[in-house]
Amino acid sequence: MAKTKSQKKIEKEIELRDGSTNEIEKFKIKELIKIFPRRIALISDTHIASQYALMPEVVIDAKGNRFEANPGQKQILNYFKSFCAKCDELEVDTSVHLGDMIHGQNHREMGLDLITTDLNVQKDMAFELLKSICKGRRTFFIAGSGYHQGMGKANSPEKDVCDRLGSLSGYKTEWLGSVANIRFKPSKKIWHLQHGESASIVYRAGVLERDSNFLKIAEADNNLPHIDIVARGHWHTFLHLHSDRIHFIQTPCWATWTPWKWARLFYGKQPTIGGIICLLDEEGRLTAWPFIYKPIPRIADCVIAR
Repeated sequence: MAKTKSQKKIEKEIELRDGSTNEIEKFKIKELIKIFPRRIALISDTHIASQYALMPEVVIDAKGNRFEANPGQKQILNYFKSFCAKCDELEVDTSVHLGDMIHGQNHREMGLDLITTDLNVQKDMAFELLKSICKGRRTFFIAGSGYHQGMGKANSPEKDVCDRLGSLSGYKTEWLGSVANIRFKPSKKIWHLQHGESASIVYRAGVLERDSNFLKIAEADNNLPHIDIVARGHWHTFLHLHSDRIHFIQTPCWATWTPWKWARLFYGKQPTIGGIICLLDEEGRLTAWPFIYKPIPRIADCVIAR
């Protein structure tokens, strides 16, 4: 039986959502823009300068020291380039980084698994890597975990990168700090942006449901403004909770499995690598397209032969 035009259109949308480059090229972007006047990319937890996360292929610092990505990091870099290409193809107008841009000095874990403790080198890495997702669009930055910054009360290295990117021609960046409530025009929907909080040993979706309930209670008591969409990172996994009251989005990461003391205990806590493109129609209704990349590179837990 011949497929109807409606069936063909649905198939194209499914293939686009799943990341088929050929179908993206064929898709009528102008029609998409008419339906979704705002297209917003969400990324988080790039952890640049961790041995298990995104970094450039080769970095040479001011002293001539050479830092080279391992094979797993090169794979993550290719995934990141693919996502940036998707943002360009879909004409994303805004991007948001939800924190833990760099791995920092990681004093909580005694500097474990760092490529370099030099924050200037880490900032240079982040500056080069994030150019592609910031160029030609408005970009907002949220502060990450304190232990992935510097020691003491120094200025935020994440803010430094944000400001440096914003100084380039064709770049518009804004530092939002730890928490922000923002409305993306023309929609009247209010987004609540933060890096992340709360924890769950097993069921992460339960945390989102619990926090959404607390949020709505606080709204009812007039302690918070009305929030329609919450976006945050931190837990390195993708979740999207959608009810009649709220969208709650937990953004994936750009790091593979890391052998810190809690992660080693739970086989189910494998990361989700990727980003999200949120499509907003004129009424502010949200459609979230996750772009998830597999296989997950094996770095800390690669197979070894002896």
